[in-house]
Amino acid sequence: MRMPGQPISALLSGGDRRSIGRSNEVVKLVLRAPRRFAELLQCLWSDDPMITMRAADAAEKVSAVKPELLKPYKAELLGLLTETGYYEA
Repeated sequence: MRMPGQPISALLSGGDRRSIGRSNEVVKLVLRAPRRFAELLQCLWSDDPMITMRAADAAEKVSAVKPELLKPYKAELLGLLTETGYYEA
C-alpha cells in the first residue's frame, strides 16, 4: 500500500458511508508531510459527500496536533461555514 504519492481524495473515497475509511491514514500522512494539508483542505469542497466528511474528520485530527496549519486557511474555512449555513458573518 503506497500512500505518499496518491491523491488524498482517492484515499478518502469509497467504502461504507458509516465509516471513516482511510482518514486516519490520511492524518498520519499529513502529519509526516504538512505541505499536503492544503490538499486535504481542498477535499472539503469535494462534490462527493463521503470525501467531504472524511476530509473534515482528518483535518480536525491533524489540526488538534498541529493547530498552526489552520492559520493560513482561516478566511477560506469561515467562508465554507458561511456557504454551508453553519455560520453567518
